[in-house]
Amino acid sequence: ALAQQLEEIVVTAERRELSLQQTPISVLAFTGESLELRGVRDMFDLANLAPNVDIKGSRGTGNTSPTYEIRGISGGGGATGERSVGFYIDNVFMPRTTGPVMRVIDVDRVEVLRGPQGTLFGRNSTGGAIRVFSRQPTSEWDSNIKVTTGNFGHYDVSGMVNVPLSDRISLRAQGASLHEDGFVQRGPQQLGSSDDSVVRVQLGWRPSDKLKLNFGALHTDSKSDGSPTDATMFNMNPVCPLDPTNPYFCLQGNYADWVSDFLQTSGQERLRQNDQRIVRDSYSMPDWCFLDDSDPDWSDLCRQWNKSRYSQIDANITWDIGEHVSMTSTTGFSKFSSSGVSDWQLLGMEFRQDAVKSDVTYQEIQFNLGLADGKVDLVTGMNYFNEDSGQPRLALLNAIGSSTFNATTGGSANGNLWGCSDSLGIPCAGAVRRLRRTGDGMTSQTATAYGLFVNSTIHLGKVVSLTTGLRESLDEKNFSSTLFASDNFIPQNGVSTTVSSSDDWRATDWRGTLEFQANEDFMVYVTSSKAFRSGTFTTPAALATNATRPYNLRPPPAAVPPETLFNSEIGARTEWLNGRFRFNVTRYNMNYTNRQGASAVVDATSPTGFTIQLVNQGDVSLAGTEIELMLAVTDRFTLEGATGRADYSMANVCINNGPFLFPPPMDRKHSVSGRYELPASKGNYSFSFNYTKTGPMQTHPGGFTAEENAIYNCGAFAATFIDSRYEVPSYSLFNAALRYGPSNGKWSTTLFANNL
Repeated sequence: ALAQQLEEIVVTAERRELSLQQTPISVLAFTGESLELRGVRDMFDLANLAPNVDIKGSRGTGNTSPTYEIRGISGGGGATGERSVGFYIDNVFMPRTTGPVMRVIDVDRVEVLRGPQGTLFGRNSTGGAIRVFSRQPTSEWDSNIKVTTGNFGHYDVSGMVNVPLSDRISLRAQGASLHEDGFVQRGPQQLGSSDDSVVRVQLGWRPSDKLKLNFGALHTDSKSDGSPTDATMFNMNPVCPLDPTNPYFCLQGNYADWVSDFLQTSGQERLRQNDQRIVRDSYSMPDWCFLDDSDPDWSDLCRQWNKSRYSQIDANITWDIGEHVSMTSTTGFSKFSSSGVSDWQLLGMEFRQDAVKSDVTYQEIQFNLGLADGKVDLVTGMNYFNEDSGQPRLALLNAIGSSTFNATTGGSANGNLWGCSDSLGIPCAGAVRRLRRTGDGMTSQTATAYGLFVNSTIHLGKVVSLTTGLRESLDEKNFSSTLFASDNFIPQNGVSTTVSSSDDWRATDWRGTLEFQANEDFMVYVTSSKAFRSGTFTTPAALATNATRPYNLRPPPAAVPPETLFNSEIGARTEWLNGRFRFNVTRYNMNYTNRQGASAVVDATSPTGFTIQLVNQGDVSLAGTEIELMLAVTDRFTLEGATGRADYSMANVCINNGPFLFPPPMDRKHSVSGRYELPASKGNYSFSFNYTKTGPMQTHPGGFTAEENAIYNCGAFAATFIDSRYEVPSYSLFNAALRYGPSNGKWSTTLFANNL
């Protein structure tokens, strides 16, 4: 049969309702139904559908501390870092997210805004913004329950009830319990497992036809068993440089040496290249634990875990003041906490604690005005943001051994500090210490931000429109860091030392967009904009003033200036074949200054010869393309496709400590989706599929090889080591779903096959 027109998608990316095809920015929009049919369970799955968008687990801690990236712009995280991608649930800004908040439960739609959104969304939206809108209460009775089961111990139970309490008041409540086993075996644990619970209650009140109030309360709880990391190779070249015939690791110092010593003491052979005890299979890691003693047998001291909680109370008010004037207000209060333990190498040598706490108050008031008989659309308002965040007192514990450096075994005498040090009060003679305690400290930060914004669209006839936007922002921060006596820090006075700093930053974001609406099916726009990411602080390493009292001084925290991003973009939004074919394309060029990034900085006082510090990494340029298309092949069959490519160049590769950005932009991503509806005599069948191919991605700046240093001539920076340089190869994913529902619409059943 002849295909029908494609469904119109309405978004609020411009802070007013517009058709997706009339929105002059790069937006992806997904309805809750389309996400469900594609098997999208959380934000990680959503990223697979969106070119130039990446949400992935961070190094070491995995999905328990996700990194958001749009067009290669990301960063931040932890207790005080600032992300470059804004995340909103029901219009409330969430600066720190993890756990079940990432789950898609009773969602109305999700909007992904690619590119800087500084004028309308403010600080920390240089990469873009992700907005999640939950389904709101309605005036009709409704309820449902959903049960999902699958392999890997997957079972979810969720339910919803919508109750009209009166003609103008309605209540909606949702709850979910979600469980999935892990898939990487480590001792008794299955890494990657999760238990999540979600509860949301919403009250909708319509005092009049012009006034609408929605109140919401959300609570989520998540528990998981660590990141499902698996070693595919174990490369410790050179194994034994002075004796090539020796297949076992013989260099002195650090984990590989100590693990070999512990294994040898217990009657096992030392480590060798691609040791099969480490590179076991695709779904298992060694069950060694050396935190209790040198015997490699398992101990629960090596168990990985993460817990997080998020609570939010929000109020959204919409008031049609007059025929051409409306006001919206968003008030939000949220509380977030996360704690966990990880082992970055998964060799049983680390007890690495991590915790974050955050309390947020958010308020925004916005006015929409139609002026000059509809020739001008004006959006203006103000917002307030306050967050108290921090990390409670934590420390890293790692098992240690002893090392002896000489001409035969090689190594550096500096490494002796890892096992013992007379100057630090760790005698090299006598009993050998089992554990080393470092980084014993805590941090806290109070951040307050104010913003005033105005955005106007002037319609210069039926063809040309001009949009200009301006936002004035003020950020104020107070930062404090306390370190306690530990193996890598002895305070000069007392058992602890606290350093603190405060600063404020003012920024002006702007935007100019020229839009050409040739007809109702063809729109072209060009835009230029500026946005900023809030400044932050870095705490330099302790100073060693003399050989007898190392690590006894701490410089004050240094202010890292805000990142500033400039974006130039051109795009086309088109429909063809009487609305049955949609083709959108965007090309962008972005430049940002004062990039905030972690780098290895040469430090002769450190046992490793370097320290990791947050530094200003200079200027970076990024460019890329985004294409989306949708075709109604018939009235039953619809196809969608999307592709994106991104590239970058750095003005100062040396400060970056390697030729790769970290996190890097996704080099390329392609996806194809389809949906086929088949009516039956007593119901309807629906088949959908989604195929995604992702290009390769470097995972770390990586330092410099000798050949690269000859090209870049980085001098002292090249003395840092080649660290964790590896590439995630290109991969593909295929999802499919088959749904059946009877004609009465009372129930449905769906079979999913995901991640094939």
